[in-house]
Amino acid sequence: MTIIRVCILITNVIICVCNAVSEKQIREAIRGGASSIGDLRAQTGCGTNCGSCVETAISLLDEHRGEDSGSALDVLNLHNLSPA
Repeated sequence: MTIIRVCILITNVIICVCNAVSEKQIREAIRGGASSIGDLRAQTGCGTNCGSCVETAISLLDEHRGEDSGSALDVLNLHNLSPA
């Protein structure tokens, strides 16, 4: 019997299901200057509906800055998660 291993690289994972915002779109916004969840909301729509994607979006921001995602989550004002 031959076992074949296949590695699939998913390059366009949806992070914000409500607004169909992909990881690629979030990373592009970050590279383009987005530096806060507010910036990502304004540029991509990520986090403007149910908010379940906010933690992941913040992790991507922190990853870009080279920080631990817990640092931003500690100071995140959860009252600001509701859409404007």
